[in-house]
Amino acid sequence: MTLAALFRWCGAAIVLIVFYYLVIKPFIKKALEIKIEEPTDKKSQIVFSQEELEPPNNNKEIYKKIERSLEVSEANRIKEIKYEVLRDKLREITAEKPTESSVTIEKLLKDR
Repeated sequence: MTLAALFRWCGAAIVLIVFYYLVIKPFIKKALEIKIEEPTDKKSQIVFSQEELEPPNNNKEIYKKIERSLEVSEANRIKEIKYEVLRDKLREITAEKPTESSVTIEKLLKDR
């Protein structure tokens, strides 16, 4: 290793040390001083009732709680039923007649 290369490495080390003390160390100090404020609003805190904390007894209660929480409307249920019926018809058609299934898919996409 030549003397010039040694001076380059020492110079680079000095630059990195100066950079650490002038930039990185003050930034870390400021980052540690920042206090995270906890929300004090009662609106932002989630409050559970005793009924919600108790484990449900059967699947019907689970379904009712989920339905209430999601507020699924009757219109959404009808759309889901229509989708399931169309999906089943499409499966039947593709199993029986694959060439006609492509025509059916095209019609569905055009109607959409």
